[in-house]
Amino acid sequence: MKQVIFLLVLFITVKGFAQDELYKKDNTKLEVKILEISPTEIKYKLFTYLDGPTITILKSDVALIIYKNGVHEVISTKPTEIYVKEVVTNAPVDNSWKERENEIEAKRKADKEKAKAELDVLLSTKNSISLNLMEPLNGCIGVTYMRELLNNYLNVYVPVNIGFTTPFMNQNVSDAFFKAQYANSTNFKYSYKTIEIGLGVNFQTTGKKAITHFVGPLVDFAQLKGTYDEIYYNSSGYGNGTFTNRDFIVSRWGFLINNGFNYKITKNFGMCLNAAIGYRTSTYLINDPALYEKYPITKAQFPLNAFKLGMSLGYRF
Repeated sequence: MKQVIFLLVLFITVKGFAQDELYKKDNTKLEVKILEISPTEIKYKLFTYLDGPTITILKSDVALIIYKNGVHEVISTKPTEIYVKEVVTNAPVDNSWKERENEIEAKRKADKEKAKAELDVLLSTKNSISLNLMEPLNGCIGVTYMRELLNNYLNVYVPVNIGFTTPFMNQNVSDAFFKAQYANSTNFKYSYKTIEIGLGVNFQTTGKKAITHFVGPLVDFAQLKGTYDEIYYNSSGYGNGTFTNRDFIVSRWGFLINNGFNYKITKNFGMCLNAAIGYRTSTYLINDPALYEKYPITKAQFPLNAFKLGMSLGYRF
């Protein structure tokens, strides 16, 4: 009886200290204690050193595990893909990038709406009255009215200039032109420009922006007063030093192409820059110098003999 009890205790003791067996694919056998099996790894401790470190091995390197209770498990990595997919599916999804993207898109949309609202305010005023800062250089006070039409893609441009002193720019250009045309006259001078008024219809190529480019025809009419000296000739055909001072009035029609930029700085303040070039005809209403030419000569005129420059600041309403 005692021998039976002893054998039973010995069997239980041996059974309690049994170990797991791990067979690697390279035919290596390890006596271990299996701690954890994950989809990709196996963690164990050496049976001979259970107080030692935990060792991790890839599941793909293991062929077989025989547990201490005799159960055999053949290791296969094929099901791992299914398991991994399940883990990925059930794992928490990081949507912070999407939230950030939505924030950026919302800010972009808000900025776009704000810019559109500001532009709508700028475009809400269709009329402007401005002072031409270039005209005082030509002895005039220049005021320009502009009206935008057809959803800001067209404008009507009306410049009005009134002279108060010698028009310096006109003086220099016209004096040279006068000398080239009339041999029997000299000392050509403008006193002042009585009035100049124009009408332009311009197509605005960028009508829906704060800075608007425009181009179109401009017709203007001007009337100027001045003086020149008629030279008297002796019988030999040479000037005898005698002059007669004559007052004249000349009217001019100009046909030009106007080109410029209309800058809407604020709702009620704007700036306009323009330059025009074209052809101008002159008609003397009083004392036409051609009447006093001793030997009238018909001379060709340069086809582009008129130009205008403008830089205006004004009120928009």
